Amino acid sequence: MRYKKLWIGVPVGILLATWFAVTINSREAIPSAITTSKQPRAYTISDSRVQIYNPQTHQKLRVSNQSKQTWYVLKSAKLTEGNRHETFKYVYLDNAHQGWIAANHLKKVLPLNYKLKKAKAAIAINATTGQVLTQQNANSPQLVASTAKLMTIYLAMQKVQKTKAGWHQKVDVMKDKQLVKMSQDPAHGGFEFKKNRTYTVHDLVDAAMIQSSNNAAIALGEWVAGSNTKFIRLMNQTAKAWGLRQTHFVSSSGLENDDLKSFDLTVPGTSAKAANQLSAANLATIARKLITKYPEILSVSRQRVKKVAGETLYNYTPLLKGAESYDQKLKVDGLKIGYTPRAGTSFVGTGTPNNNRIITVIIKDKKVFDDTTKLMKAASKVNVPTTVINLAKQNQDNEHALSTKLIYQLKTLN
Repeated sequence: MRYKKLWIGVPVGILLATWFAVTINSREAIPSAITTSKQPRAYTISDSRVQIYNPQTHQKLRVSNQSKQTWYVLKSAKLTEGNRHETFKYVYLDNAHQGWIAANHLKKVLPLNYKLKKAKAAIAINATTGQVLTQQNANSPQLVASTAKLMTIYLAMQKVQKTKAGWHQKVDVMKDKQLVKMSQDPAHGGFEFKKNRTYTVHDLVDAAMIQSSNNAAIALGEWVAGSNTKFIRLMNQTAKAWGLRQTHFVSSSGLENDDLKSFDLTVPGTSAKAANQLSAANLATIARKLITKYPEILSVSRQRVKKVAGETLYNYTPLLKGAESYDQKLKVDGLKIGYTPRAGTSFVGTGTPNNNRIITVIIKDKKVFDDTTKLMKAASKVNVPTTVINLAKQNQDNEHALSTKLIYQLKTLN
């Protein structure tokens, strides 16, 4: 008998015992180690008549009506019999429906090249793990307008945690006369600063998130770092620390320099046409860090109308609950719109289809909200639940050679 190469990391004794113990149709079945999927993927089963074998219950189960539901592959194994190689996958639907199946019966739910025709760039990720669900041109820097405010909000909330008064910390917004001037300009401000009003960090966060006020965002940056220029430096330092290589900030608000120069709020040394540039992937990472570390921001982003410091703020996202395009299945509750004439319209969205949070980023798309709905629906089909990811991680410590009984059951499936 000719010996074949043994897999590294599998006990030789187990493999030899299995090798000599199992003979099917007078030919030897040689097992490999079970390998765990690092990122579980979503599949459907192509034939409702096939069976899966559950090694925990030692039972075979026909998939029947569950074949078109979403199954997740947790691990795989390969058997060699003569010149024939066959791959099996361990699939999971729920605790009652899981087990091994021949790989040729599986079909991916969604190809990874899902495309939006109108978008310049797009990405969808799992908010818990950061796993990319689908993407297009996601690593190319783009003008992103006010969606860049998400970094400003993150850094402001970071300081809130270190401030004794927290959300209620008062901010002197009147000391920067240029910023006051911007607040009085409806086209560039969005939240008027008035002499007889007191403004808190919470007020400014609300104004920057809900109504996308530029002067509120810049005021937050000045409060965090002491000046607009120092805050932009902090934004870029933070991006570098996070490994965001396709990100460069020149503004805390998302406005470009040709708008900021009217208020003397450009960063020294930047060009007259300079603008924030971020890739869709980097923007998704910022959004994920924000809602993961400060989930309370979602209680702000989901609000459509709110009265703050005597002014009424309006959120123009049509996907929120109560708005005309709200989808009960997607449950969108944020996160940020961005628009300038140069950048076009962008949107960072988040929702919980199937109670499984997704983050989407679409850049420069005239139908950005319709396409967000399409992208989120498509991504939700392959968005792996956290429970399934945890199951896969648990299996990483349990890789072993296939047992004699398991080999026999796999070879007699279907």
